[in-house]
Amino acid sequence: MASNHRAGFICLLAAIGLSALVPGAAVAARVEWSRAVTLETPAGPVTCGLTPPAEPNWAEVLLTATPTRLGAEVLGASPLACETATYGEALLTGAGFPWHLAVNLKSRTATLRGTKKVGLEISLPSVPGAKCLYQASKLTGTLSGESPRVLSLATVSVKLDTARSFALCPAGGSFSGSFTLP
Repeated sequence: MASNHRAGFICLLAAIGLSALVPGAAVAARVEWSRAVTLETPAGPVTCGLTPPAEPNWAEVLLTATPTRLGAEVLGASPLACETATYGEALLTGAGFPWHLAVNLKSRTATLRGTKKVGLEISLPSVPGAKCLYQASKLTGTLSGESPRVLSLATVSVKLDTARSFALCPAGGSFSGSFTLP
């Protein structure tokens, strides 16, 4: 289940790529994408596409950049609809916004934090009330030095918020993912 968290961070990819265009400034942007995303999970590939059909996915992002630091504050994002072999349609929705991403270009390190925690809610529309909220205090990682740039983020502890989740949700686990930046 932890591999599905990757979709919650897709909106950050475009933010980092765009921030390089505006050094020393803060720019608000609505980032949109309309391409499907395939996630590799222990249960096999999961394809996530548009939500609702024919409308682009989006994220509201505030970008900042200096010669040594990139920053992205993700203010919100659209849910991502995914098709799973076991459960049918699943919706992935970010939680804990705004998310704060800081990348130190000199040391090539990255940290992602939420307002309290970075969160991802997974819901199954075919099962009313079936929602699983997973949270992590922060994710840390690295930015590759070669082109194309790859952002790798990980955390050893992704926990289920049992008070706000369906009784049958898996307890959580770890997360690691690598994302090629635009």
